Amino acid sequence: LAKVLRRKKLAIGCETRISRYNSSKLKVVISKSTNPYLNLSLEKYLLEDVYDPADKLIYFYKNQASVIMGRYQIPWREINAPNMNNSINMVRRESGGGCVFTDEHNTCVTIFTKKHLPSENIQFMLRSLKDAYGIDVVTNERHDIYLDDGKVSGSAFRILGLNKQCYHHMTLLRDSNLEFITDILKNRKDNIVSKATCSKRTKITNLKKFIPEITHTSLVDTISNQYIKENLGFDASIQEYSDQLMLSIPKVKDNYEKFQTWDWLYGKTPQFEVVTSGFIKHDNQQAELSLNITIKHGTIMGIDIVCNQIPTINIIAQKLIGFKYSKSEFETLVYTVDNSPEWNIFCDWLLENVNLV
Repeated sequence: LAKVLRRKKLAIGCETRISRYNSSKLKVVISKSTNPYLNLSLEKYLLEDVYDPADKLIYFYKNQASVIMGRYQIPWREINAPNMNNSINMVRRESGGGCVFTDEHNTCVTIFTKKHLPSENIQFMLRSLKDAYGIDVVTNERHDIYLDDGKVSGSAFRILGLNKQCYHHMTLLRDSNLEFITDILKNRKDNIVSKATCSKRTKITNLKKFIPEITHTSLVDTISNQYIKENLGFDASIQEYSDQLMLSIPKVKDNYEKFQTWDWLYGKTPQFEVVTSGFIKHDNQQAELSLNITIKHGTIMGIDIVCNQIPTINIIAQKLIGFKYSKSEFETLVYTVDNSPEWNIFCDWLLENVNLV
């Protein structure tokens, strides 16, 4: 539908008009950015400042390689830290739910609604995929999308309040490296105790396995055309946002900066405890110890160590209180606190035995 219409420049960006039926509007918003912090900032802005519950709004984007946690998750539990590198973004979104890996081989879709309507949204997505590609996609009670026993998308939500507008976003696996995703999200440390949201691992699959010709653009066209077709009574338009345009919007820019801060990425982590045990070098022997660290807002608030062979180690360890529970913090600041061999040996042991990111 959109392809036959000319584009014209508007103050808000590039827009294609589809129809003019009444005052109710339907907006298809497409981000041209692959920056996850910008894309999530625009999503927040659309929900809080653009979306009118009387209208229809759907948003599409794709990200650079990123691990994206839910709002109430613990990064040290969700991420396989040794496999993270500087080319992978660490992101915390505002919606709840589990941790996902996204890159440019994924297509992210966000549907805005006047109230929480997850079943309606997911049924729309199933119709879009079935009608266009003839594939047998199904869903479950968690509103995930499955194809041939493999998960191709999960669901997460943000609701502004009871019976108020919300968004429902999904991440469709098109042609991702499934082995890499499994590895990067496989946290081998099973020593974190918390009531925070924990991701549920499951078998995943790519749409491209069943639809060889699929691309990000074709998938966006498929879903947006279905959205317009099912809402013909609305005055429809397509709006594209570039990086430059997004950064020109003060609220988007502010949240873009906020979403990259340590206070947001780690400081918003729910309280948790690290409970572990092992052996530490002492007088050319291996001394057994047990460790319990309490972390709140990403900062060490308490620590308790039991080690019969080194009875003073618990006193030494109290110097960690107030430090950020961070690999970079340990590798720089922590080693300057004390120059004693016992302290250095203890810090080395921590770096090897806890999942710091």
